[in-house]
Formats: sequence, C-alpha cells, structure tokens
Amino acid sequence: MSDSPENQSSRDVSSKDLSSGNVNTVTPPLRDAEITVEELKVALDKNENIFLLDVRSLGEYQAGHVAEVDILIPHTDVLQRLEELPSDKNKYIYCICRSGRRSAYVTTALITLGYTNTYNVIGGMIEWSGTGYPVESVQE
Repeated sequence: MSDSPENQSSRDVSSKDLSSGNVNTVTPPLRDAEITVEELKVALDKNENIFLLDVRSLGEYQAGHVAEVDILIPHTDVLQRLEELPSDKNKYIYCICRSGRRSAYVTTALITLGYTNTYNVIGGMIEWSGTGYPVESVQE
C-alpha cells in the first residue's frame, strides 16, 4: 500500500505545521472522519451527546444554521479558540460549514491535535438544507 492520501486513514494524520494557526495547512480528512447529514440528523433526534461546531462566518451563520449548533467559530479562528471546545478530547465533535470543505480542514486539524471522535459533515449546510432539514436564521 502506498502513502498516497487515498490509502491513508485520516485517523493516522501526522502532526502537520499547525503552529501558523492556519487549519488550511493540513490535509482534509478521508472517509472515516466524515458523516452524512442524515447521520447528523439521527444523532440530533436521539439527543446524543455531541458537540456541533459551525465553522462558517457570522454572516453565513445568521443566514441559516442547524438549530442545535453548540458554537460558531469561523474556521480561521479555531486554532486560536481551542479553549472553547470540549476539554474531553474523546467527545464526539461534528464540524459543519457551507459545503464541507472548511469543516474538513478543521476536522483534520482537531484530529491532529488529539480529538479522537471528530467528524466532518459531508456537504455541509448545502446538503442539510437541500435535504429539507430545518434551518434557523438570526433576524437582525
């Protein structure tokens, strides 16, 4: 088996240069670090003990978000705001953005930092709202 990204487990991500504070310096996770919006909806409906992290901008969040979001931290700020994440690195953390791209980088960065149950929501809010799941917005 080669070391190409297609053959590596995202849970085996080696420590990348996160010292810059930029989550975009890590390789996005592969399949074993992803969940579908359907899986997220089931977890939310069952009131499973998860932490839902929205990594979009404030404007995107205000326009529409999953009601159960625990916190909004734009993807560019996550590494500087780790103290706002669960201190238990084994807690299930689901990361969501608009399409799944930014949250993929955040997911990999958190895995690299030792968060063992961190998952990217495939398709993000586009997929969530496209499936017809409820979206909450903030009125100004």
